[in-house]
Formats: sequence, C-alpha cells, structure tokens
Amino acid sequence: MMKFIALLKKDLRECLPWMLMAGVVLLLFGSMILHYSSKGWWERYCVWSGDKGSTINAYSLLQNVPLSDISPLLFCLPLALGLVLGIRQFWIPGFDKTWAFCLHRSVPRRAVLWSRFGAAVLSLVLGLGLIWTLLYVYAIQPGVFPIPPVPDTLLAGWIFILLGLLAYCGTVLSGLSRVRWYTTRLFGIVFVVFILFACLIQTSLLHCFLFILLGLVILVSQIIYTFLNREF
Repeated sequence: MMKFIALLKKDLRECLPWMLMAGVVLLLFGSMILHYSSKGWWERYCVWSGDKGSTINAYSLLQNVPLSDISPLLFCLPLALGLVLGIRQFWIPGFDKTWAFCLHRSVPRRAVLWSRFGAAVLSLVLGLGLIWTLLYVYAIQPGVFPIPPVPDTLLAGWIFILLGLLAYCGTVLSGLSRVRWYTTRLFGIVFVVFILFACLIQTSLLHCFLFILLGLVILVSQIIYTFLNREF
C-alpha cells in the first residue's frame, strides 16, 4: 500500500503543472465571466422590473440561465486537460522508450495503471471540479444574481468534467494501441467524439450521464486488457 501511495504521489507531481494551469484559467476567466454576467443580469433585472417595481417578465428571464456564459470555458478545459494528461502519462513513455523502466518495479503492473488513473481523476476533480463548485456556491449567494442558478447547473458542469475523463480514457487507449495509425489506432479518440456528439444532442442530464458512463465502461475495460497484456 505504501508503495502505491508513493507511486500515486509521483504521478500527481507530473500532473500538477497541467492541473494548476487548467485551474488557474478556470478560476481567473470564470471569475471575470461571473462578475460581468452578474452585472448584466442586474441591469436586465432593472429593465424588466421597471422603475416602480412592476412584475418581472418571467418569459424573458427564462431566455437566459445564470452561469451559462461559463459553459464554453467549462466545456473546453476538461477536454483539453484530459487530452494532455493522457498524452503525458501514456504517449510520452512510448515516444521516449521509458515504459520498461516504469514497469520493472516492485509493484504489479495493475498498480501502475491505477496510480496513473487516480492521478488523472484527482487532477480533474481538484483542478476543475472543485473550482467549478466554488464558483457555483458563490453564484447562489444572495445578491449575486436576481434569480440564483438551479442545482442542474452545477450538475451540468460536472457532466463537462466527466467528458474530460472520457477524453482522457480515449487518449490513453489510443496511446496504448500498437496497431497502425491508418487502421484502428485512433479508435479511442473517435469513440470519444461519438459520445461527445451523442451528449450534445441530449436534453436530459441523466441521458448524458448514462452515455458517458457507457463510454467509460467500454474504454476502461479496453485499457485494462491492453495495458496488462501488452509487451512494452
């Protein structure tokens, strides 16, 4: 167990620069977007309310959703972080021929795999998920928005972060594959794109979650089989 923890710490150190970069970008630009979005909401609120406190036009309010302006940023960052971590952990060792050194240790090969998985998951959760949750908690405080964001907004953000995990798994599978580029080498990445489009056309968060869960089960099972049986 101590050896696994030491291995996990090493993998986390390798992921740390990318995790911090993604977290700083989300915190910095997310805070700016939140500030100007809140200001714009209050300006529209005054217009909708009228000078004498008339009834708010509910239809106009529902045309916009608080925190929706952060969606493009929160959509792209997890995908980028998952892609970068997958390349860093499973493509680079193949390019610089260091897999033999990484695997010839006094720990099982399965421990090496789960250590890298764990480091990637923690990077996504701590680097993006935690900051997104803090932004949401701030946005629901009284006075930030006339109408606070609903819990589905928080869940939608975590769906985006799960898509980042899916992108990570697809990148890992393509990096572990030993077939040629023009055959099925990029199956993992192409499969992620397919799941991504399937989620984008959904109107239910539950359906999105189920699509992502199915994709993760397929990709992770393939990764485990390939990693444990491949000759490095």
